[in-house]
Amino acid sequence: MPRIPDELVTSTIQPIITVLLFRYMFGGAINIPGTSYINYLMAGVFVQSIVFGSASVGVGVANDLQRGMIDRFRSLPMAQSAVLTGRIVADQIRSAFIILVTWIVGLLVGFRPEGTLLSWIAASALLLLVSFVFAWISALCGLLFRSVEAVQQAGLVWILPFAFGSSAFVPLTTVPGWLRAFAEHQPVSLVMDAVRGLLLNHPNASTIISALIWCLCLLAVFIPASVWAYGRRAAR
Repeated sequence: MPRIPDELVTSTIQPIITVLLFRYMFGGAINIPGTSYINYLMAGVFVQSIVFGSASVGVGVANDLQRGMIDRFRSLPMAQSAVLTGRIVADQIRSAFIILVTWIVGLLVGFRPEGTLLSWIAASALLLLVSFVFAWISALCGLLFRSVEAVQQAGLVWILPFAFGSSAFVPLTTVPGWLRAFAEHQPVSLVMDAVRGLLLNHPNASTIISALIWCLCLLAVFIPASVWAYGRRAAR
């Protein structure tokens, strides 16, 4: 991160722009019962920023493969798992910084979380868990596709439906029934709703448990798949 600071800068600019645009473009037009639009919006921005930020893991893995970095690692006395886990731990650090910056920007434009300190900590922990999950998904994309450009495009393809087909920006009661059925049960929406409940002091235990189950199931699938894919690529 110190050697390539532009990655960190671009990762933090996206949530700042999203908060400012939606706060001032739609804040006066969308009515949220029981709270302000900015209070509703922030959970969506937090999760969306984390999900989009995780795409850089796949790009980094693809870049290492393309430039022969993995070949250098194979000649060193190091664990093979360090190649993936190192990037994913770095992504956690970047995600924590993104959460902090987004939180500060939200407070400056009127975000007023109503939950307790313990609820805020729980929401932040859930966000970092989501970052961990999507980092592994992104790593798998970086291992499966042959070029950095393909990984970048693939990242947008699988992220966009989950990020925008969700409860990020508007209540799901306003969307068509077929889309609502998808949005209410997909993992990104569940995490957004869980984080929103924690931040606004009306946590829903069933939503939080459903979000955690989704995260654990995805990890159970994508960690072994990523390790397998890395073993195949590194052996060539």
